[in-house]
Amino acid sequence: MNRTDFLYAHPMQFQRGERKVRIKKQGRKVSFKVKHILISCACLALLFFSIYKLYFFLITWDKLNIRDVQVACPNEKVKDHVLGMIRNMTWGNIFLLDISKVQKTLESYAWVKDVQVRKTFPASLKIDITARTPAALIAKETIYLIDEEGIALEQADLSSYPGLPLLLDEGHFSQDSQEKLRMTRECLKGLSPEDKNRVETLDLSDMGDVILRFRGSPTKIKLGADQFAQNLDYYQKNITRWENEHGGLEYVDLRFLGRVIFKPLKNQPEPESPPHPVKEAP
Repeated sequence: MNRTDFLYAHPMQFQRGERKVRIKKQGRKVSFKVKHILISCACLALLFFSIYKLYFFLITWDKLNIRDVQVACPNEKVKDHVLGMIRNMTWGNIFLLDISKVQKTLESYAWVKDVQVRKTFPASLKIDITARTPAALIAKETIYLIDEEGIALEQADLSSYPGLPLLLDEGHFSQDSQEKLRMTRECLKGLSPEDKNRVETLDLSDMGDVILRFRGSPTKIKLGADQFAQNLDYYQKNITRWENEHGGLEYVDLRFLGRVIFKPLKNQPEPESPPHPVKEAP
């Protein structure tokens, strides 16, 4: 009889080993009674009541009322103004103070670019102010001081800010003001700090022809609508030679690639005569 026939004739039966098998006993069920639930609820209620009492104590504790407010700002003028704004503010408890409202109030002052307010326990407040930087004067209905973003900081007169350029527009910037301010930034970006201080006016009446004039010079520099840095660099490298050859210039037109058009002044200033030597008495 082969192996296969043997298996069919004698079916195998499963038998446990001789060692004892531990039978796992079923754990006793824990039943929650009503008193257990009541005790748990009472404990939770006590916990929340304690938290409430602690919170109420903290928000009414006078030692947590803000008494010291520190303002930091490199611009002393802006710092003094902010100190005046907060002088009569009622701060109250440090936990109840809404920082966002404080920031919004201080940002209403045009000179403030950014405000960071921090609580310092137990009763102090620190305010860090980033002030806007004046960039130019702009002639609208009246003359305003503006920063690089074109934010009007205050009304101003020319004598108060002699180192800033005056932006001109025949339409008083009633149209395309943001684009004209962008062109102003591009135009001034290519100048050194010394040359920026020399810019007296920047006329943006025609967006296709930005006209710049330096202080102490009658020459209007027609820069076109782009490539301001290259045109200004070319002008500064050649203006001395042009004036030596043709005298004072009314304007220099740099709008056309590879060509320069200039117009001499009609009434050229008379050259200064050298002083006559003075003979000394023998």
